[in-house]
Amino acid sequence: MEKTKLVQLLKTFDSKELRAFGDFVLSPFYNKNREISDLYFFLKKMAIKGYPEQKLRKSYVSQIILPKEEYDEKRFNHLISQLLKLAEQFIGLNEFEGEGVIPEYYILKGYVKKGLEKNYNQILRRAAQKLYRYPHRDAQYYYQEFLLANVQEQFYSTKNIRTFDESLQGASDALDKYFLSLKLKFLVGMLDRESQLSEKYQHNFMDEVINYISEQNFKEVAPIHIYHTLLLTFIDKEQDQYFDQLKYLLDDIKEKFSQKETKEIFYGAINYCVRKIRTGNREYAEQLLKLYEKGLEQEVLLEDGVLSRFTFKNYVKLGLGLSKFDNVRDFVTNNYKRLPNQFREESLYFSLADLYYHIKDYDKALIHLNQVDFSDIYYVLGAKVMLLKIYYEKSEVEALLSLIQSFRIYLKRNQHLSENIKNTYLNFVSLINELFKKGKEQSEKLKQSIQQTAPLTDRSWLLQQLED
Repeated sequence: MEKTKLVQLLKTFDSKELRAFGDFVLSPFYNKNREISDLYFFLKKMAIKGYPEQKLRKSYVSQIILPKEEYDEKRFNHLISQLLKLAEQFIGLNEFEGEGVIPEYYILKGYVKKGLEKNYNQILRRAAQKLYRYPHRDAQYYYQEFLLANVQEQFYSTKNIRTFDESLQGASDALDKYFLSLKLKFLVGMLDRESQLSEKYQHNFMDEVINYISEQNFKEVAPIHIYHTLLLTFIDKEQDQYFDQLKYLLDDIKEKFSQKETKEIFYGAINYCVRKIRTGNREYAEQLLKLYEKGLEQEVLLEDGVLSRFTFKNYVKLGLGLSKFDNVRDFVTNNYKRLPNQFREESLYFSLADLYYHIKDYDKALIHLNQVDFSDIYYVLGAKVMLLKIYYEKSEVEALLSLIQSFRIYLKRNQHLSENIKNTYLNFVSLINELFKKGKEQSEKLKQSIQQTAPLTDRSWLLQQLED
């Protein structure tokens, strides 16, 4: 049973969910089959023990819950299927209850059908207060606003009164805001992914949506305003005005969107800067660093208080490339404890080693590199490249030649690296070897080789050493 959909789902339940699901299974409205209840409570006991495989064999479990019957696999599989359906109902209802005023909307629809005006008005007031307290002003907010206006229009229609109905206009306006918010978000997502993939999406109604929003005033509708600005930033890559406006909008974005959506919007702006840098606009490196700093200051780039090691690594690399050494030192010392435990120590020591390497304090760089055995493959590769560069710049010939040999063997024997990654570093090893042995005599030939070799890491460093 361990690999069944049922057990895989139950493994995701915490203790609170397990207890609540137990109450759900015992509810006669949803389940009147005692055998299904017995199956669940057996599995709940197994949850405490970590779902031991030997006690989850179907024949064994069947003997426990159906002791008077011979094992019938078809019958037992049916019990598993029925319990899985209950579990899916349970998680569906939990999600439904968490969807703002949507549960109240369906209660209101029921009262409209039954014609119970007093009950309807009470639930409508409760729903309006709930929507007012909704923490964000995102597309979901306007969807809920539309639902409430729509059900009010339905209630009005049952009265057969020939007067002006504000709820009809409210439903239409809220639907427009919801549609435009979501459509813009999808268009931004399409353009963002297209920059990383070869496939293209169909941008249906993009021009019409952009033109319509440009003619109206939607600045008070946060999702329309920010996704419209982000979309224009992506489309008109030569105009800085949209990116400047986007940076301004990011200042109070956390108040209007969920943590997840805020993070997605920030990464949309970050990815835009990355693409600009890759096309040669190095001035966007400074903008990108500020975006990282703003995102960390607002804590929107964190996940439950935890900082991604990739974001950590990107900031350090970017800051060192801009010679923002004080910023990098402060960032590393203030943020390394936010990293996941398993990456914390090696991220700290590698980053400090990289910092000291860039300020040419090679002895301190070596001390930090020797503080830990790196497990992250990119730190392993980065550490070896840094050592090669240090040995070369310090003219430590024996250490350099020894590491060139051992690094080459390591790359060729490693079964976990892709061929592209292997070649990236093998090419660097070969070129630094050539640079050491023949740099003076064959500088022009070697320069051409460095410029044309691909894939290759640290190309600019090799060219700089050749020039020096």
